[in-house]
This record gives sequence, structure tokens and C-alpha cells, in this order.
Amino acid sequence: MKRSNEILLVAVALAASVFASNLNAQPGPKGPPEERRAKMGERLAEHLGLSADQQAKVQVIQDAARAEREAVMSDQSLSREQKREKMQGIQKATEAKMDEVFTPEQRTKAAEMRAKAKERMGERRGERRGPGQDGPPPPKSE
Repeated sequence: MKRSNEILLVAVALAASVFASNLNAQPGPKGPPEERRAKMGERLAEHLGLSADQQAKVQVIQDAARAEREAVMSDQSLSREQKREKMQGIQKATEAKMDEVFTPEQRTKAAEMRAKAKERMGERRGERRGPGQDGPPPPKSE
């Protein structure tokens, strides 16, 4: 009886180590942030048919916006609501600057892409909250 318990314990330990190593070996679905940003830039350029000059200008705009967002998020003096408002302002300003780089046709396509992304985001938010919870999330207690 004692021997079978030892064998069972070894088998469980072995299975746990194999499972843990598989978890560590599998890359995340999205990859590192830099890689995700590069892929998003490539998709944007492909979908909108951006020239090399346009791609460079868009990259500068996006880099500046990222720096602004990071500054807002690290500002401890701002409330959560203030950060949200500032982030929305940065997003709108970034979209406006990018639209200046785009041709009229590209602006139309970009607007469609933004609308689809917003729709998908709303769907994902609904999935996280569950059915019957369409309103804003409850405030977090700090």
C-alpha cells in the first residue's frame, strides 16, 4: 500500500511539472507590447494603403500619444475619472492628427475601422460583465 502511494505521488508530481513547463513554454496570444504595436501598424498600413511617408508620420504621432498616455497613467495626482478623461482627449487628438495625414478615402476607411474596433470592444466588455450588466462597471473601492 505504501509503495502505491509513493508511485501515485511521483506520478502527480511528474504530471504537475510537465503541465507547469507547458504553461511557461506557450507564448501569450498577443506577444510583447512592442510586437503588438508593430503588427497593428502593419495592419493599419495594409488596410489603408499608406505610403512609406504616411507610415513614418503616423508612427511619430502614435509614439507621441503613447508618451502622453504613459505620463497620464503615472500621474498619481489624477483621479481615475480624470485619467479616463485625459486618455479620451489624447485618443481624439491622435485620431485627428492621423486623419490629417490620410487621404479622404483613407479617412473613411479609418473611421470604419475605428467603428468596428469600438463595437468589438463593447462586445468584449459585455462578455466580461456577463449577461444583464450593460451599464458601466461598479466603482472599485480603494
